[in-house]
Amino acid sequence: MIAGGGETKTLRLVAQYADACNLGAGPGVPHKLEVLRRHCDAVGRDEAEIERTVMLSVGPQTNRGGLLQQLDEAAGQGCAAAYVYAQQMPEPRRVVDLLGSVVEAVR
Repeated sequence: MIAGGGETKTLRLVAQYADACNLGAGPGVPHKLEVLRRHCDAVGRDEAEIERTVMLSVGPQTNRGGLLQQLDEAAGQGCAAAYVYAQQMPEPRRVVDLLGSVVEAVR
């Protein structure tokens, strides 16, 4: 897996070498995936061979509905998985509870 969305180098390296890529979640994902497709075409690789994932941030204001919305958006953009990191959340239990609350909904 190669993480990052640099269009000139990083996504070219993904096209050449990676089995998976990880992008920052958000509205720019479709554009980054289009750039990745072009790099794959240039090196003769089927872009479907590359698993597409995103990195999501959760913070004190994140609730179940907001997290589900982010996950739905990522899935709609063609991402197979999401990695989540917590910012400014000193209580690990709250993060675990939030993630646990969406497990059944995303299966």
